[in-house]
Amino acid sequence: MSLHSPLPSGLDMNLEALFAPKDGNTYVEEDMKHCAAQQPLPPVILPKYLRFDPKSPYQPPVLRYGWALGEERLMEIVKEHFPERIRYTWVRDNYTTEPDVRGTLRDSLLCLAIGRRLGFQWDGFSFLNIGYVLNKEGKMVHAITVGSNYEGILEQPWVSRAQELFAPGDNGQWHLDRREWYWTRDGPVFTEDDCRE
Repeated sequence: MSLHSPLPSGLDMNLEALFAPKDGNTYVEEDMKHCAAQQPLPPVILPKYLRFDPKSPYQPPVLRYGWALGEERLMEIVKEHFPERIRYTWVRDNYTTEPDVRGTLRDSLLCLAIGRRLGFQWDGFSFLNIGYVLNKEGKMVHAITVGSNYEGILEQPWVSRAQELFAPGDNGQWHLDRREWYWTRDGPVFTEDDCRE
């Protein structure tokens, strides 16, 4: 997989930190699989060092909270609950009867329809996202998420309502973002005590 930007280096990290590069200093492309294998994380409160802190010299990878259901399962949910949001492929001046999966899942109006079904207030819509996360093998998989370690997550009862709709009986988990799966640093070194909380 080619990466969109150069990977961080000069991190000088403690190797005990989740998602640190193998050498603690410089990420290489193979580290994506190494980091992906360390997740998803269970639905518990994240350790402080994995939460965004604008005062910290280290910024953690983006972790998204939700359900990595895959394209097929998400489309089943759309067909069952939001058929009016299905987009169709345009071929030779006509729409086909075959759904445009990518167009459907990327449609911002689908998130709006989901939020309305769940009874969100306006502030809840910003947490809802359909996009890619990494699975344990480092491959991209479609997920529906209700927050991140940078913005926080939706409060109850909204998370429970989303779970009932998308994955009954399956608690959400923390998944690495497909693009921002690595630490960045701007400041002093990461100490061992930072990982112990």
